[in-house]
Order: sequence, then C-alpha cells, then structure tokens
Amino acid sequence: MEVRRVQGGVGTAWGSTWRMSAWWGAMLGLLLFIGFIGGCEHREGVPAEAMEADSDHRPMQITHNPRVVLHEGKRERAILEAARMLQYETPDSSYAVLRSPKGDSARIQVQLFTPEGDSSATIESDSLLYFSDEGRADAYGDVAIRTPDNRQLYSEHVVWRQGDRKVRSSRFVRIVTPTETLNGRGLVAEEDLSAYQIGRFDAEVELDEEDDDA
Repeated sequence: MEVRRVQGGVGTAWGSTWRMSAWWGAMLGLLLFIGFIGGCEHREGVPAEAMEADSDHRPMQITHNPRVVLHEGKRERAILEAARMLQYETPDSSYAVLRSPKGDSARIQVQLFTPEGDSSATIESDSLLYFSDEGRADAYGDVAIRTPDNRQLYSEHVVWRQGDRKVRSSRFVRIVTPTETLNGRGLVAEEDLSAYQIGRFDAEVELDEEDDDA
C-alpha cells in the first residue's frame, strides 16, 4: 500500500457558501454536470499548465514548498519537491499540479529509490502532474533523468509509473551513457536506465582507441 506524507508551508483550502434562488441553483447544477462530463478526463500528454488552467474546479488545497514522500511498505519510494503544489479532486480522480509560480525558475525535483532504499534516479522538470490513484507522474518541460552510474535521459515529456518502476515517453528522447549516445522517438525504460527500448533512433558509440605499435 502506498503511504503519502506531505510537508510544506501553510496551504489554502477553498470553500464557498452559496445563496441563490432555486433557478440559479438548477442552472449551476447543470453547468457542473456538463463540466464533469467534458473536463474530468485526465490524459497522458496534457501539460501541467493546461491541466491547471483548464480545470473546472478550484484547487482543494495549495501547498508552498511541499515535500511529498511516497512509501512502499516502510521504505521511501520517491520524494517530490516543488515551489508550489495545487491539489484537485474530481468524481473519478485526484491529482496534484507541481510547478513554480510565474517568475520563479525553481525546478521540480523527484528522487527515486530502489527496494533496498538506495538512490535509483533523480528527475528534474519544469512542471509535473501526479495522479495518486494511479501512482503516475507526468513530467513536462526540459525533463532530465540522471542516475548514480552516470546515465542521463533528456526529453520534453516523461511518464513515470510507481508500480512497474519504468519511465515512458512518446516524444523525442536523448539517452547519454558512458559508452554511447542515442537519439530517438518513443521510449520504455527502467527508471534507473539500466535497460531501455527506443523507437526509431540513431546512435553514437564511443570506441576505445587501440595502440598502434606498427
């Protein structure tokens, strides 16, 4: 079972008391129903900025400088850090938008850990959507994944899934390792980049120079 712990500054919880005629109440109910039908589906590939701007609901809570800790059993699985986090609830999903306020260049930081508790990778991005029900994080904007053994992945959109410990992308990706550089479109990889599959790609392989005794 996943356990989440959120630390951060004082947030803002939204609530409203409505006083209106029966006619306006019926109209509001109709508009909300239409909004739920048309706007509550969350699709992979939709930027965090768009999810925040297009949401039919105000955030339930705003947390400044949050530190979200995800657990698997008693061990930390991941730590999400950002300048600001907005939490939303819909009838069929709950999600959080992590991004910096306008004018703030701070990046989203995600630390991933192995089942033994060691670091497996870090993810940096401009913004991030986290779907708690799915254990899924969509990172957007100048995404960089780095591992302790000096492997890197760069793209504009990467999806991390907690359950299978994999990262995916349908966009252009660039993987850099100590021995090769690969560019391509479409990716499925272990989160520590120890194994990966890329769609159409080209590769640059570094070969060791042999001494020429002749």
